[in-house]
Amino acid sequence: MQESLDSTFATRHFQLLALTDKFYDCEDDTIVYSLSRVGSTINLLFKSVYEPGFCFTNGQSTSQGRAMVGIDFGPLSNGVYPFNITYDSSTTIWSLYVDSEVSFVSFKNSAGTADTFDRIIRVPVNTLSVTIGTKVPDKYYLIDNFLDSLQVYGAQPLPLVKGNNYAYDFYINDSSFLATKYTYYKEVVYRYYGDFSIVKNLAAHLEIISDSALNFTLASDKGSVYETDYYPH
Repeated sequence: MQESLDSTFATRHFQLLALTDKFYDCEDDTIVYSLSRVGSTINLLFKSVYEPGFCFTNGQSTSQGRAMVGIDFGPLSNGVYPFNITYDSSTTIWSLYVDSEVSFVSFKNSAGTADTFDRIIRVPVNTLSVTIGTKVPDKYYLIDNFLDSLQVYGAQPLPLVKGNNYAYDFYINDSSFLATKYTYYKEVVYRYYGDFSIVKNLAAHLEIISDSALNFTLASDKGSVYETDYYPH
C-alpha cells in the first residue's frame, strides 16, 4: 500500500501495488482485476495476467519481469475496511485499518491468527517536501533562493525520521542517488499552513529562470504535486 499525492488527484489517495510471484516474458505484462465497494467493504478480484505478446518498451518479448498493477482505492476516511481478495475462486479476508497517522493491512489466516504487515506512515498534514538539484554551478544560488522564498512565505523546517516504514509516493527520495546525480542538491521537508497556490507559483517561476538546468519535485499533503518533466525517477 502507499498513499499517493499525484497531481491528477484533488485529494490524497490510497493505492495498492500488486505483483506476481511468477516471471513473465515481458515486464509490460499486467494484472487484470476488478474492484468494487459495498458500504465500507472493498472487494478485489484478480482475474488474469494480460500478455500482449510483445514489449511496449522494446518491441520484443525479451525483457522478463513480474506482472504488476497499481490499484487506486481513492480517498479513505479513518476507519476499518473489510477487504476481500479473490483469486482462482479462493477468497482471503483482510482488514484495512486507516487512521490519521498510519495505515496498515492485516488479515486472519487459515489458522485463525492475525498477520500484521508493516505500517505505512502517512504524509502529515500541512507539509511540503522538496527535492531539488543541479549540476550547473551557476544555478546553485537558485536552489537556496527558492528555499529561502518558501520560508519567507511561512514554510518552517520540519525534521522527519526516514525509514523503511515510510511509503510516501513522491515524498521519500534516495539520497545516495541524488548525490551521484547532482553536484549540488537539497532535500527538505517543511511545515506549511499558507496558500499552496503561492508555492506552485514560486515553483513555476523557478522552472522558468533555471532554464531546464535544475531538476526538482515538490509534494504537498494537499494532494497536489509540482514536478519538472525531466526529473529522474
